[in-house]
Amino acid sequence: SSVNGDVDKVFYFPRGQASYRIVNLIPYVSELKLRAALGESGNRPEYGARFVTLTNAGLIGGNTGLVVAATLGNPAIKPERLHELEYGVDASLFNERVHFEGTIYDRRIKDLLVRAQLAQSTGVNQQNINGGTLQSKGAEVGLTVVPIQSNTGLNWTSRATWYQGTTKILSFIP
Repeated sequence: SSVNGDVDKVFYFPRGQASYRIVNLIPYVSELKLRAALGESGNRPEYGARFVTLTNAGLIGGNTGLVVAATLGNPAIKPERLHELEYGVDASLFNERVHFEGTIYDRRIKDLLVRAQLAQSTGVNQQNINGGTLQSKGAEVGLTVVPIQSNTGLNWTSRATWYQGTTKILSFIP
């Protein structure tokens, strides 16, 4: 059984990443790591998105009645596909007392799963469709500082993070 529209179709979501470490090459820099990742992931449609389902209509003449659900199934439904490109740098400085992480990313979701509103005259309210493209871009920065680190067990670690992202709809089919 499959929640995909075409039960005979298989969806692949490849992903790859690479990094390169530079150790003790620059004064005061214990380690510098450059990294990049490219890949895809998927989000399956929820169960029932493919089929016309029945729901309980309450009691009719003392018996439980069944009616077509308000959401129409879609036999052509397929998973959302998230494509992501990410670059980053990690650095350990000053005898590993300072750690820095920085990342820039660009994500696009194609075949966005949405519920389209249908005309009331159709007898159903909505249908699950693959209806758009969404893009998210952003940056993340993290800084960890260890100002006190003693042999007596007294350690002070402070961490700060910053994140900024924008999301916009590139296309939408209602």
